[in-house]
Amino acid sequence: MTGFRKWLVGVCILFGLAALVGHGEAKAGSAANKPETTKLRVGFGSTGGSMTPLWIAAKKGLFQKHGLDVEIVWARTSVGMAALISGETQLTLNDGTSAIQAITGGAPLKIIAYFNKFNPYAIVVRPDIQRPEDLKGKKVALLNPGDTTEISARMALKSYGMVPGRDYTALSVGNSPVRLAALLSGSVSAALLSEAYIDAAVNNGMRVLVSLQKEKIPYIATGVTVREDFAERNPSTVIAFLRAMIEGVRFFADEANRSASLEIMAKYQRSDPRDKKVLGAYEFYHHRLAADPFPDKEGAQTILGALQAIDATRYGKLTAKDVIDPAYMEKVRASGFLSGK
Repeated sequence: MTGFRKWLVGVCILFGLAALVGHGEAKAGSAANKPETTKLRVGFGSTGGSMTPLWIAAKKGLFQKHGLDVEIVWARTSVGMAALISGETQLTLNDGTSAIQAITGGAPLKIIAYFNKFNPYAIVVRPDIQRPEDLKGKKVALLNPGDTTEISARMALKSYGMVPGRDYTALSVGNSPVRLAALLSGSVSAALLSEAYIDAAVNNGMRVLVSLQKEKIPYIATGVTVREDFAERNPSTVIAFLRAMIEGVRFFADEANRSASLEIMAKYQRSDPRDKKVLGAYEFYHHRLAADPFPDKEGAQTILGALQAIDATRYGKLTAKDVIDPAYMEKVRASGFLSGK
């Protein structure tokens, strides 16, 4: 064997060893990113359109793609938080207000992402209400005292000097469809409605008094909340869940998937894909949800400010750092996943 051939063989051997080492590192990296646990039970607190990426991820195999076996279960806000705290679910999609209230009560929870970064509500009124001041002595339909609908009502009417209990009666009625029905029937003068229900109200002679969505107020809506101990033990599982959800948002945003998205929405809303409410929810939400659900502190600060105005003693010392944990989305960002790398 000539000197050159010996040199060439040596180089090939070195490159071969390097390739083997690199292959081993790739395998090790893959193993490191493998979910620590594959089975998850995930709650969702609404059947509104903002939950569609979760439904898509479940129906289109996106969780399986990321190594997870996910069961999704519907549970109203307070019930969903109780299930998370007790360990019946491992994560939940819910409003930020409920999560923050649970954290204030001592629950070991953190909001790790949120997909709807602006308050989605509006105060919709009957035709005789022309100004916010006209609501004095009137009934305003909400969901529950102290929940995200009350916080939103306070935010919308604060600059007009309107205070619930003093200037208007906050009436617990039910979810958005029930509040809409109460408004149309005249049993209340105003209702807090998700923007997805506004067209139905306006088409029946109602009018928008204040739109928080159009004011682009930072907020935590459709937030992902997790028990801290579960996330600490299963960081790769949590990151896999977030990646699948982000892919669900991408699918939902793509107009090419309109029919498939509408079918999935209709299934969970127990309706027909051609129903106006389903179509309205699709048009409102499919391009509004964040493909980067990083838990910005501004959304938490908005809710904390409103809660502190209600009860400074209970909420006064709470800060955004106490309720959000950006570590998991920081890892998703650093991995290049958001840019498709």
